[in-house]
Amino acid sequence: MFTSILPWGTQFQPFGTMDLNGAKAPGAVLIAGNTRLDLSHLNDSKGHRPDADTADDFVIWQLAGNSTVTLPQDRSTKVNVRVLAGNITEQQGDTKLNAAGPFLGKTITANFSSNEGSSASVFQVTVYLLAGNVKVIDPQGTTVSEINPTSPSSTEQPSQRSSEKMEQLEDKLATVEWQLDEPGLSRSDRNKLESERAQLKQDIKDLELEAAR
Repeated sequence: MFTSILPWGTQFQPFGTMDLNGAKAPGAVLIAGNTRLDLSHLNDSKGHRPDADTADDFVIWQLAGNSTVTLPQDRSTKVNVRVLAGNITEQQGDTKLNAAGPFLGKTITANFSSNEGSSASVFQVTVYLLAGNVKVIDPQGTTVSEINPTSPSSTEQPSQRSSEKMEQLEDKLATVEWQLDEPGLSRSDRNKLESERAQLKQDIKDLELEAAR
């Protein structure tokens, strides 16, 4: 079944962590866990890429978990993110732009203005995630993002999360979730983060109940 809808050579792993570089496989499938796509090795000239690295697009299909995409320093790149429920975080240095809720869609482009005379094609990444978090890291701080509505029905009401306090709590919760996924955490650090996560979730729930009154 999968072979009929997925490109030949797509990497598959049921659970765990997948470290990817977009060089050989056209995509990756993960049921639950973490995918980490590092494109920092790409530059704006195909002549400097490995011979096996001939594809200009990469697709990640993931049911649940976290997906991280690290953008190249100078290769023009376009990232399309579609999340049914969760968070999309765009990180430019110390600055983080976070979107949370259901039916999320975002397109992020990088290094377009600096490569107008380059002959290299745009490297395209698409991330499909049912539930979880997607983080796009831009080491150069050149990304431009565009929110794409993905709600299946125009009659559905958008998520009411516009208050500044709610946004701050959701940003903190997303940060804590990412920290908990980092390897090598000590037991005391993990317990502290889990306690902070539980409190943030309760604070968010309290705000939602208050807004519904």
